[in-house]
Amino acid sequence: MKFKTHQYAKHWTSTTSTASDPQEIEEARRSASQLERLLAETLTSENLVILTGLGTSLCVKDVAGNSIAPTMSALWDAAKSKTKGFDKLLAKVNHPKLPSGEWKIDLETLLSRCQMSAELSGDADTLGFISESEALIANMCDFLGLLPSGVGLPVHESFLRKIAKRPTRLPRTKLFTTNYDLCFETAAATAGFIMIDGFSHTNPQGFDGIHFDYDIVRRENDSEVPLFVPNVLQLLKLHGSVDWDRGADGQVRRQPKPKKPVIIYPRSGKFESSYNQPYFEMMSRFQSALRAPNTALLMVGFGCNVTLPSECVSLSGPGFEDI
Repeated sequence: MKFKTHQYAKHWTSTTSTASDPQEIEEARRSASQLERLLAETLTSENLVILTGLGTSLCVKDVAGNSIAPTMSALWDAAKSKTKGFDKLLAKVNHPKLPSGEWKIDLETLLSRCQMSAELSGDADTLGFISESEALIANMCDFLGLLPSGVGLPVHESFLRKIAKRPTRLPRTKLFTTNYDLCFETAAATAGFIMIDGFSHTNPQGFDGIHFDYDIVRRENDSEVPLFVPNVLQLLKLHGSVDWDRGADGQVRRQPKPKKPVIIYPRSGKFESSYNQPYFEMMSRFQSALRAPNTALLMVGFGCNVTLPSECVSLSGPGFEDI
């Protein structure tokens, strides 16, 4: 595994070594010890913020050991196989090519160009491709049904145990994710953790940001002092979820298998979409969480094409299961 922090190392530092040089092996050992201390400090910080991305879903595998969560290249291949005249469409929207002359495999750029082209021309084929691709993305990201019977999410459950078992006197862990899937919700239900995710406890469950300000407490019969229940954390899905549905009244509700899930699809317009609710609520709370004093940010399975803020730990490795 490799790690990078603003405070201790501005470059990726490896905790393992394949070299036979004793000095390199010793450096890797010291790096592993440093990472262990750093993670211990992070997990016991006053305010713990977790940011996760696709990498945390790639550890979910079938019986053959293959990841069932789709990567961006897998989504591209699926869109290509299901679209007649795919190359013709790419040429129509002027999708970029590589120096070799092959199309650049970049679904986000393709959908961005398709959206722009559709707004300018109203081409039916382009609009149809956008609609079909969005449905394909939502369907492929709802992948937990592909797991064999009896196979759970042990890696996610183990991770939740590490980040949620904190003293109840400390603020709840805030877990932010850009993933659409239901891995963390499913793992929490199996492991007995409570997720505060912005939805009400009514039926159907409706979203309202005020629910993030609520907490779970227990009141003993012989005590007037409420006790905070352990194993509770907040889950904030920055890009939406495959089980979010927007009704005719504009209210977002949780519903299994909605026809058009409330998610931010991969295209340039995602930045504009993030100013709409409920995404704006999630992003605002993410920014507020980072501004809080004595805050540690742990990034897991997330692309690090950004400048790391102070008190930030970023991890990179062959799998989420290494954490």
